[in-house]
Amino acid sequence: MIYTHVAAALLGAAIAATGAWQTQNWRLGGQIAALEAKHAADLAQAQKATRTAEKAVNAKYQGAINAARTREARLRSDIDHLNAVSDGLRSQAADAARRLADAPPPPSLSTPLPSTPYTTTAAEDMERWQQKLQATRLMSEPSARPGP
Repeated sequence: MIYTHVAAALLGAAIAATGAWQTQNWRLGGQIAALEAKHAADLAQAQKATRTAEKAVNAKYQGAINAARTREARLRSDIDHLNAVSDGLRSQAADAARRLADAPPPPSLSTPLPSTPYTTTAAEDMERWQQKLQATRLMSEPSARPGP
């Protein structure tokens, strides 16, 4: 009989332990479910923030790429312009070199200066030309009517 009581007591303790275990399981299961829900919400919020940051970085990166392409296009245009100017200058330099090669030699430093200044010679030439012009018939005989 005592064994029956001990068995009944053990059975009751086992049932109580099982009930306590089950209650603890339900309580912890609820806590785990609440933590999983909070974790899922935090994860969703973090993913949203990450996507927003990623879009901002991509937009900034794309803007930098576009600006770099624009600068590259401008620089290429400047290089083409400078090459064209350089080619023109080379052509002008070659023309100048050809003209210098065809030019007469410069006067020697030992060549003496003329004895009469240029202004005196030019004045004498103008006077002589004026006398020749005055000696023509048209200039010496006034005409009553203009023209020939």
